[in-house]
Amino acid sequence: MEEPGPSRPAASTAVGGDFPELLGFCARAEALIAELLLLADRAPPQFADRRFDSVLFDFRYLDSPGDFESRVEGNIELEALEDQLRESCAPYMQRFFSLLDGAVTYHEELCNYLNDLQEGLYVHCTLDHVLENNCACQLLVESMALFGCMILLMEHKIGGLLREKLLVAHLRYDRCFNYPNLERICELCRRHVPTPATSATFGSSPFSSDIISIQKPEDLLRRFPFPEPVVDAVITCLRNGDVYNNIRFYPDPQHRTAALSLQGGHLYVMLFYSDDLLHRGLVMREIVDRFFKDNWVVPIFLHFSVDLLVSWDAYKEAKLSLVSCLSPTSIRDISLHHYTKVTHFLADLDIHIHAINKEYVLDNSLSLLSVIRECNFALRWLLLHRMTSDKKARDLVISVGSSQQVDEGNLLQLLLKTARLEYEVKQLNVELLKTRESMWYAKRHDALECIKDLSQNYLGTWAASCKFKNKTLKDWLEHLSSELISLNYTSIGSCGRTIHRVLSTLKDIEMLHQIKESVQIKQGFSKIQKNLHDMIKILNLNQEAINILSVITDAKYAWVYLTLFETLLKKNISQDPSETIFLHTVFLKFQSWLSAPLQRTKQCESPDLQCISTYYSSIYAAKIFAVLDIVPEILLKISTAVDYVNAEQPTHPVNRINQEALQELMQMDQQLCQARQAAKLCIISE
Repeated sequence: MEEPGPSRPAASTAVGGDFPELLGFCARAEALIAELLLLADRAPPQFADRRFDSVLFDFRYLDSPGDFESRVEGNIELEALEDQLRESCAPYMQRFFSLLDGAVTYHEELCNYLNDLQEGLYVHCTLDHVLENNCACQLLVESMALFGCMILLMEHKIGGLLREKLLVAHLRYDRCFNYPNLERICELCRRHVPTPATSATFGSSPFSSDIISIQKPEDLLRRFPFPEPVVDAVITCLRNGDVYNNIRFYPDPQHRTAALSLQGGHLYVMLFYSDDLLHRGLVMREIVDRFFKDNWVVPIFLHFSVDLLVSWDAYKEAKLSLVSCLSPTSIRDISLHHYTKVTHFLADLDIHIHAINKEYVLDNSLSLLSVIRECNFALRWLLLHRMTSDKKARDLVISVGSSQQVDEGNLLQLLLKTARLEYEVKQLNVELLKTRESMWYAKRHDALECIKDLSQNYLGTWAASCKFKNKTLKDWLEHLSSELISLNYTSIGSCGRTIHRVLSTLKDIEMLHQIKESVQIKQGFSKIQKNLHDMIKILNLNQEAINILSVITDAKYAWVYLTLFETLLKKNISQDPSETIFLHTVFLKFQSWLSAPLQRTKQCESPDLQCISTYYSSIYAAKIFAVLDIVPEILLKISTAVDYVNAEQPTHPVNRINQEALQELMQMDQQLCQARQAAKLCIISE
């Protein structure tokens, strides 16, 4: 049974603070896109079957419907085809028509809202107020950009001729030629006829289904324009601001374009709503320098991306600005920069994965985050730009990889191992947060025990006579001990200051000649300092590390690679079943592909949440099953191998064993083979 189509959630049910209307629009846009993708995947095969061409008409039908109807009437064969088409495709056509109606209604209502917002008809809410509020600014941008994405995706996934045929067929069979929104619905469905491409540099790509390549997209988007002052304000906000506050997660300036990638995708769409920005060299140079100086394959929704080298080919100033930063030499240098790091990253990841535990995460939190960030940045660039539509650029990127002996197998390993480390770090951070208080008191107890042990067993009577800043060393140690005892985990600020003061005092004590000469005493002081440092690290534990991981580990842009890597994954698993250990974590890495298109729908508590979630989950599950279907095959091979060994070397019960035959009866080769197969089974079951 098919999922119900998208509905319109009431604005009053939205949970969006002072801006429930904007949140409602964003939720509706997400629902429309999900419905569009679902319908694109389930297009009726009859509309591609040439047998039905005689009864499927494009928009020429609307100019002279009588002429077309006269061809069908009285023709038994054509009437039979019509009946077959009506019976099999009517539900789909009705659902497609509902999508079109929902899209034009969405645009009309959003434009009305934006006009009212400009005119100040909302109490305590103006356009300036929306742009100043970070959350509201995000919603405003998304409400417009997602609608633009929907139009581009519709042209990409459901071609203009198919749209026209679907609409005309529905109008004929449902007799709804007087539908109120029909003129605007026809405008949405009308074929886009761009100027033929003149460049021969664009070759076919295995990623063509996921790279949106539409010539003169502004002609499409301007069929449904937004108020010009709002468009200009939104573009200015995107050009100059950090709308999603992601820059703080990428402290390295070299990662700035990755930090602004979501914002850059929205800006790409919004530029087509502007009259002249794409033709203004200074503005485009500024935009390219901030968002696209080292990348040109830009995701705009989930894994659907655009190639700026192709998409901006018709815009002279935009293309010049891009090419000035991305000449063949620059592309080669950027590619080389990322490829040369892959081997180093793989070795580094192995070290971290084998050493990972709670203590390791506590001691190396910043370096682990840095490694994960660097690996994801390199992966993002390499995976995105290996699927560029520009043939010359694609050949250049891939050839640099070949020269560095980095192929898809190496990139798959980098993806798998990065996902594994991310998962371990994230899980251990969660555990540390849950147990941080008990860990803190345990570290304090260990520090106190070390101080007590030093004072009583190693320093002895000397500590009572040695003067240190007008006190005996024993008095100082007792004072330090009492200070530690007085510490309370809940008073984080005062705790931190006290621990730092204690550490400073311990460093001064360590400078005493007698302590420098004693290895045991120096070790004792080192243990105390280690526990105190751990106490500070535990105090600093918070949700921020998990928040950083959730941003820098996003991989929805690489969703298409799950299909591309499927054969390679199966081959690797067949050769080495231990590869299955990485499958769980790599599938979890793509969870953002499930959550991202539902974000506003969840916040809005929309009734569409269930059906949208079901759609994306079904695709996600299908990808997982496609990879995992190799596992039963491997299990069968293992079982067959064991049976073969047993059949080749049968054992018979004997009453007496000669010493000379003992080695043969032990059947060491058979036992070794069975042990290896059992080890494979254990790995797979893990």
